[in-house]
Amino acid sequence: MFPLFKIMRGGGEVSKIFFCGPFASLNAKSMLEENEWLDGIIIDQVESVAGKLLEMIQRNVSIKECKGGIWRENQSIVEYVPSEAYILLNQLPFPARDVEKEELGSYINIEASRGCIYNCSFCHIPLATRKEKTVAVMDFRDPVKVVDEMELLNKEIGKKLFIFNDSVFWASGRDNDRILKFCSEIKRRKLDIRMYVYLRCNPFIHDEVLNALADAGLVRVFLGVENASEKSQILFRKPIKKDSFIEIREKLNRLNVNVHIGYITFEPFSTLDDIQMNLEYLYKIGKLFRLGVILEPVRVIPGSFMHKKLLEGGLISTEARYRDITYGYRFLNDDVGRLFEKAKSIFSGNFGGIAYEFEYYCTTMGILYGLIQKENIHLGEELSLEHQRFCLSQKELMDSIYVFLSSLIAKVGKGDSMNDCFQKDFTEKFSEKFFKLKIEYFTFINGVSRLGRDDILSQIYSGLERTR
Repeated sequence: MFPLFKIMRGGGEVSKIFFCGPFASLNAKSMLEENEWLDGIIIDQVESVAGKLLEMIQRNVSIKECKGGIWRENQSIVEYVPSEAYILLNQLPFPARDVEKEELGSYINIEASRGCIYNCSFCHIPLATRKEKTVAVMDFRDPVKVVDEMELLNKEIGKKLFIFNDSVFWASGRDNDRILKFCSEIKRRKLDIRMYVYLRCNPFIHDEVLNALADAGLVRVFLGVENASEKSQILFRKPIKKDSFIEIREKLNRLNVNVHIGYITFEPFSTLDDIQMNLEYLYKIGKLFRLGVILEPVRVIPGSFMHKKLLEGGLISTEARYRDITYGYRFLNDDVGRLFEKAKSIFSGNFGGIAYEFEYYCTTMGILYGLIQKENIHLGEELSLEHQRFCLSQKELMDSIYVFLSSLIAKVGKGDSMNDCFQKDFTEKFSEKFFKLKIEYFTFINGVSRLGRDDILSQIYSGLERTR
């Protein structure tokens, strides 16, 4: 979007352009120095700083005295001065929903809290969380107000699936009463809604609270599993007990709650053995269709623990700018670097589009079947044959991925050349099997529609945001 912003600013369609959010704020100076069309970046709480900033612009006074961001004025950059202002979530009005009113989908994003008490080395949230004397401070909304907003969105604009963007919806036992109150409020008002939330493997939410959430409409949990290697878990500062994911998945399955995972296969200090271990783990838990978590290495956040480790190891330049810092590091082990580049090159071009679609259909089928079972167990039974056929095709394709990537790891380890025939044979066979899976996916979709449940289909992301 940067070229578009540049044209809009240069042509006078907009008078000022400001960025906000974690990526912009953590790369603020570098980003402002390299983009002359950019007028500033809000670093502190957006709501409190933006209000003051807009007020100064409307009064046509200098913005250089506005605290909480870094600004450009008269071609010079005004250094950041922290803002002490902070508006609690409970004090904010409900956000404007002009765009969502026009969307055809019945899903919507919402938040019940901000911040995180944990400190994963690859995550931007610890750096963006408000602190008092270096201690992270969580900001919670009153659960009754959260349900007030959900009820409003449900009844006024027809939203049914609520995607909670809280970094960790439940962090510890101290959250139990708040979330139980939230669930009881949904039940008291008889709201027919569904929810996604983010959780951790360790600690995992208490059974009483999980059961209450499922009863109130929970249909998907995004779970940070991250890596099977103990060494990588230590680097990530996120230890997870062996087989904890499998135990958690069994709990969620009993409640008809789908589980989607966060995972990072490649990190800067990985070995080939680590990559093979992760490949085997993803295959074991039935998530090897998540090609994105294999083909995207860990993202580096400026100032994070991971960034510091890379600087200490000489794996990233001290001069790296915002465009390069995210993935601009070297792997400690050259063979891992070669493996990653080869894997990326294979899953690119036209075949990359197929790989993306494959992951999309598998991910979407997981939540779609969960929604169907949540809505009506008999409806799930009517579509069980179509679902089984899809799952068999998914398993067949994951088998192909496992064999191919294992062979690729072995070839890199031995220093063997990877001839075109080896790659071509895999991509041709995979593509052929993929189109069978695609047909089975749309057969299932058509079955849902045929049974008169397009309302369920409106709760899934179709691959393209659509408006009326």
